[in-house]
Amino acid sequence: MNRRQFIKQGSVFLSTMGCFPPIELEQQSTSTSQCALTPMDIEGPYYVTGIPIRNDFREDEDTEGLVELQGQVLDQFCTPISGAVLHIWHANRQGQYDLGAGQRRYYGQFASGEDGRYIFHSIYPGAYATSRTTYRPRHYHLKVFLQGQEVLTSQIYFKNDQYLRYEPNHPSNALVHLEREDKILRGSFNIVIQTS
Repeated sequence: MNRRQFIKQGSVFLSTMGCFPPIELEQQSTSTSQCALTPMDIEGPYYVTGIPIRNDFREDEDTEGLVELQGQVLDQFCTPISGAVLHIWHANRQGQYDLGAGQRRYYGQFASGEDGRYIFHSIYPGAYATSRTTYRPRHYHLKVFLQGQEVLTSQIYFKNDQYLRYEPNHPSNALVHLEREDKILRGSFNIVIQTS
């Protein structure tokens, strides 16, 4: 699959999005006409290449803790970026990553569409222990590629996650607030990258 086909498929993913209202997030600075960059974060040990092309990570048995996350990919001047390729991966509800071969659960990649819009569906991931007394907070891992070049590795954390206290230095502009609507937790998060 070449880049044109990939972006076209990403646009198909996004065709179900409809029209979203303007997104106002903590990362965006209105006083300087610039957007604060999404902070870099560690990749972690569980990233793999060749992950499935999809923006819906849900499995048939996933009926609770469903998440819908949407937003825009922007540059530092708040200009939308279409065709950015996003790699996202995260743990299951028990805090475990799928390390098996084949279609890895809760791993996926997709492209931003018109106006830099993206959307994906998954679950609320579990925290996991790093020692007998400490935990890693719930989080999504994120990579962004432009024209095949990696430009960002980061993580998205969740406001009001009780496990955030184990990482008190987490960046405030890497947090997303989820609100329950029916059975789905919905949130908005803009991804801001440096392009020059």
